[in-house]
Amino acid sequence: MYRLMVILTLLASVIAMPNQGLAEKRNTEWSQTYMGCFKDGVERAMNAHHTTHELMSVEYCVDFCRTTVGSIYSGLQNGTHCFCGLQYNKYGEASDTDCNVPCAGDVNDICGGTLTNSVYKLAVRAVWRGDPHMITFDGHPYRFEGVCWYTMIKDCSNLHPEFEISAKFEPRDDSTIEVIKSRTTAINVTVGNEYVFIDGLNVTKGNSKKMLLKSPTISVKEDGYMVKLKFMLSGTEFMLEWTLKKRIFTAKLSGSSYRGKLCGLLGNADGNSLNDFQKPDGIVVHDVVEFGESWKNHDMKCDEDWSV
Repeated sequence: MYRLMVILTLLASVIAMPNQGLAEKRNTEWSQTYMGCFKDGVERAMNAHHTTHELMSVEYCVDFCRTTVGSIYSGLQNGTHCFCGLQYNKYGEASDTDCNVPCAGDVNDICGGTLTNSVYKLAVRAVWRGDPHMITFDGHPYRFEGVCWYTMIKDCSNLHPEFEISAKFEPRDDSTIEVIKSRTTAINVTVGNEYVFIDGLNVTKGNSKKMLLKSPTISVKEDGYMVKLKFMLSGTEFMLEWTLKKRIFTAKLSGSSYRGKLCGLLGNADGNSLNDFQKPDGIVVHDVVEFGESWKNHDMKCDEDWSV
């Protein structure tokens, strides 16, 4: 009897322990954050967009909601349903045990329950890599071979931008005057008067007004061949990651304050990839070179032998 009680106790403790793999899958720093299990009703708590799929998964729903306008949360329900919206807590929080239906397309994860949603907060992500290949916040992939400094992401909500992220593209060794193949070599991040300049893996922090940074707005973490930066503005968190070895830069924003209010080579993050090629004058074009060159920063110096 004692041996049986010990076995039952061990089994109970194992069942009660959170699934570490599931937790890691639910919370990935560069994709989404799991908020919990929440009640739903006839009048949906998340009513911006809805879809169903026989192969529904957390990844499928998150990707669907990320590309819709007016959504910062995704909610999975009863295995096959996906809801998107700006709010999720209309009916209050439910017990985690009420979200108990495996996803139809991934039985290793949970997709809500009967009138309960497994809710995730979305993160909008953009990437540029290599020579350089771009993927805008709204998922538009393209290739642009520029030379010099270009505005990648910028606050375009007012005449005095709160932040700007620029990158320097230089020709690769196999470039010629006729055919230029470029790569990213340096990055400059400016938030207010504060800046962080990354040249390779050399990081320089400072303030344009020569003030001491008692409490820096931009946090910087250096880890081997990687530099991570974070800053928060108007309730939106920006997370930036630079990997020198592969020359990959990833930008993620979590929040709705700057949706549709960004500009630069990585688009405006309004959920519509068709208007990503918007120039500083607001005109949307289809030509990659015209769009790319419109975001060239002429105030920053480059090698005149290569600059166009």
